[in-house]
Amino acid sequence: MNPADMIAATLLFWVLAVLALGLPPRYGIIAYILLVQFDLTGVAFYSDSSFGWENAIKTVLIPTILLIRIRPLDLLPSGFTATRNIWVFFVGYAGLSIAWSPYLLSGMKMMGYFYSYSVMFLIFVHAWRREWITRKSLSLIVLLSLLFAVTQTYALGNGYGDPLWDNRFTTFSDAQSFAPFLIAMIILLLLCVKRTLSGWLVAGAALIGFLLTGSRSYLVGFGWVALIVGLVLAKRFRNRLSFWLIVKTAASGGLVLALLAVFIVNSMPHSRLNELLDVVTSQNDSLEDVQTFAWRLTIWAKTAQEIANRDVRGLLVGSGTSSAATVAMETGYFQESNVDPNRCIHDEFLRSLYEWGAIGLLGFVSFLFVLIHLSFKLARLTKSPQAWAAVAISGPLLIGLFIENIMADGSSPGGIGYCLVFASMVAQLRPVLAPAKAPIPAMIPSTGRVGLSASET
Repeated sequence: MNPADMIAATLLFWVLAVLALGLPPRYGIIAYILLVQFDLTGVAFYSDSSFGWENAIKTVLIPTILLIRIRPLDLLPSGFTATRNIWVFFVGYAGLSIAWSPYLLSGMKMMGYFYSYSVMFLIFVHAWRREWITRKSLSLIVLLSLLFAVTQTYALGNGYGDPLWDNRFTTFSDAQSFAPFLIAMIILLLLCVKRTLSGWLVAGAALIGFLLTGSRSYLVGFGWVALIVGLVLAKRFRNRLSFWLIVKTAASGGLVLALLAVFIVNSMPHSRLNELLDVVTSQNDSLEDVQTFAWRLTIWAKTAQEIANRDVRGLLVGSGTSSAATVAMETGYFQESNVDPNRCIHDEFLRSLYEWGAIGLLGFVSFLFVLIHLSFKLARLTKSPQAWAAVAISGPLLIGLFIENIMADGSSPGGIGYCLVFASMVAQLRPVLAPAKAPIPAMIPSTGRVGLSASET
């Protein structure tokens, strides 16, 4: 890691940390979203051998203080009760399973990531309801994040973007987490706030930044985003969603993706995205020829083999939170000195089955199903742009869950991006009211907030 990288990252980290705690909450939240662009543990930090105090401050302390400062909080809507309860069960079981894990420190860190997801989701719901998150604030976040990325990538040696191999565009954090963050910002700017020329330009800048990250998996997920965003924008001129509108939008989206592919090939010949394009266009290439995918296949095969050899108890309860490091080291790709137990399987479904058994996998899949089902149902029943935004981000999320380490992203750009989008949807639902409060109409004109009961969702 370039010393200049660490000096700049440390300085900006503490400036943003002070701003997140010292500014009024509506501005402190914006400062925190920028703060997560900085990972002071660096790219060679291994979570079971040391403890990063700065990460603990970013993951637990600052979200907790922000949550306290914005009280009182509205209760979550009744339509979100099932999703909340399943999440609490899943996280609680993951915490319990630390008891039989060989990696206790990493297990505690995993609970910190889950805690950050939970607290920041509540904070973002509150912020959306109070209209603290606006087109201007989102544009500011995107522009400053891109400025951080330009500085880190092109002025400071790109220690976070693997300069000796892929030289990826990113902030002072992992490029594979920065990519979904930019996708989330594009979705929010185009669907969840008032669209203006400046907003379109900022979204375009975010798209260029996303392509420069070189994320192959999220490039595939972006195809789904383009389809959903295109449908929503096209539907503004139609009264209903029709089959031919879907076909036309898909064709338009395909043309846009084709143009992006041409742009990548001609403007970024050394981009790692070209490996994915070669697989699509060449009969001689396969996914195994894509860098980083071959060793993923090895780890997945070894993990599946270990699960198949377990007894009934092991299949039911798993081997404990963060225990996946054991099977990762058996492949030879990792050693005790360089393994991160929370970021080594690169498949959260397989990880859930290995670490938490059938119980944990059922909890995790149930949470995802209920959350995404709620998104589609609200999009259909209420025509809410925020629900459509949640539908759009579901594509990259599912792809990321199959081949990335989303669970450990609770205080990283990607995880914060997902939280922002889903929180915007939940914020539109009518909150549960305390008995002493007067009833609120089903629709609040000033915010367009939709009121649905549990039975309706």
